[in-house]
Amino acid sequence: DTGSGNLIVPGSGCSSHACQKHARFRKAASSTARQIACGFQGIWKFGIRINFGTGHISGHCLSDKICIGGLCTGAHFIEATEESNKPFSS
Repeated sequence: DTGSGNLIVPGSGCSSHACQKHARFRKAASSTARQIACGFQGIWKFGIRINFGTGHISGHCLSDKICIGGLCTGAHFIEATEESNKPFSS
């Protein structure tokens, strides 16, 4: 999602149509992925739901090592567990 301040990736457990259309993140395949608390306006919890003008996503906040080629960095992102049909439509 390019309009959000969050990196959102479909998770392997997401069966929504929008998730099925994309490659999905498999947390179990990563030795460095871990669930973290999501913080928003001083409230911390392990699950999150974000509403957009055209839909929504629900998921978990994760931390993992992300590598592109030989360049790696740690990052926080949302693993979507459910997405509306067109959460990011224009």
